[in-house]
Amino acid sequence: MYQEVYFGRVAEQLRQVCAGERWDAVLFTAPDVPWIPDSQRNLQGRREEVSELLLRQFEQRGLRIMPVRGAWDERFRMACEALAHVLHG
Repeated sequence: MYQEVYFGRVAEQLRQVCAGERWDAVLFTAPDVPWIPDSQRNLQGRREEVSELLLRQFEQRGLRIMPVRGAWDERFRMACEALAHVLHG
């Protein structure tokens, strides 16, 4: 996905690798907390756009999406509950 955002396309080899991947679920973090810059991320002004692109791609793949949103402590609680559900049913 990030290849598409940065370069406008995704290499065919990467598409093939991703097509063979199997995920039980995706913890999908909403862009609803303040931006914290670091040396890796530089898409602050495109957070909503990239988030929507990711969500659409996960939905197209039929992945089980488990939303994580809210304040930091709420996000942690939601992530822990989602993981427990995936691991223990």
